Amino acid sequence: MHEGGWRAGVRGAVLAVVCVGCQGGGAVAIGPAGGLVASDDDTLTIVIWPGALGSYMDFEIRPSTMPPDSFGSAYFVRPNVELGVDAEIIYRGELPSKLSSAKIGAIHSADYASGKADWKAIPSEPGAVDEKEGTVRGHDDELAVYYTLLGEEADTVADTGEDTDPSATDSSGSDSADPTGPPLSYAADVQPLWDAHCLGTGCHEGATPAQSLDLSGDSYANVVGVPSTEASPNLVEAGDPDASYLVLKIEGDGSILGNRMPSVGEPLTEDELALVRNWVAQGAPP
Repeated sequence: MHEGGWRAGVRGAVLAVVCVGCQGGGAVAIGPAGGLVASDDDTLTIVIWPGALGSYMDFEIRPSTMPPDSFGSAYFVRPNVELGVDAEIIYRGELPSKLSSAKIGAIHSADYASGKADWKAIPSEPGAVDEKEGTVRGHDDELAVYYTLLGEEADTVADTGEDTDPSATDSSGSDSADPTGPPLSYAADVQPLWDAHCLGTGCHEGATPAQSLDLSGDSYANVVGVPSTEASPNLVEAGDPDASYLVLKIEGDGSILGNRMPSVGEPLTEDELALVRNWVAQGAPP
């Protein structure tokens, strides 16, 4: 990744790039010196850094309604090439009210060709979402067929003048996290859930577990504070269930791409989901 792409001076760095065509619309020729290409409406901008390409190529971005639904508009990009230096992908527009869910989604050529045309969040860095500028940034080592903005709106509760019930069910169907409930531990309360629902299928166990996530044995160190391989949130962010990829994955949250976990067998019950949420809310103790 080009480190300059994530610093405050990124705009100046972009302007310093030798750019054959720095406007939106039409084909833009970009070569080894780098450049940028943008959509006509300036919603999607792709910065090709020096050294990313070995020869000149014509690049194009245009809106598309072909991919699956997403929070933001989708854009078709060509060509879909691997890069020597990660490109910076910038999406500008209306952001979801739940800023933590704002990610740039992509459908890469291999998935598109195989028919697995589901959005996947591309890597991003801390500070990738700028609410003031209305931008979300990510980086990609190959240019995808499609890019979009992923996100969801924050839940709102109408002011009825009545006290809210702290045990109310949230939009995912699981009980809201209760950090003041009975003390929980990973070994005694959470690991048995993985044993019952996730093991024995060859998915998250063995020499090559899915997404490199091994949930067998004492798997605490494999999940707490460990980045997800599919999206930027950690698998478990101690104290914050809504920022924990693993929690959202087992709940089937709409902001998480792919199938609900576990993909084979019975999903966790509402009580079991609430237990995992509460354990995370209590600081994810071992």
